[in-house]
Amino acid sequence: MHQPTLRVLNILELLAKEKLTLST
Repeated sequence: MHQPTLRVLNILELLAKEKLTLST
């Protein structure tokens, strides 16, 4: 059973990584 929270966390991680690359 896949939990939607896991997907949200994955999306947040991806966004955070993108922000880090943008700020750099």
